[in-house]
Amino acid sequence: MVESSPDDAKIDYGSDTAFWTRNKIFTELYDELFDRLWSTLSK
Repeated sequence: MVESSPDDAKIDYGSDTAFWTRNKIFTELYDELFDRLWSTLSK
């Protein structure tokens, strides 16, 4: 999961916040949430 965290003081610099997991519960949850959100937004 990556969340953009732009640095408003500098137009050429920003940062991202993320974490990496191989936990099956989390990966399935994010997969389901993405699918639901994508189907909602694509209508």
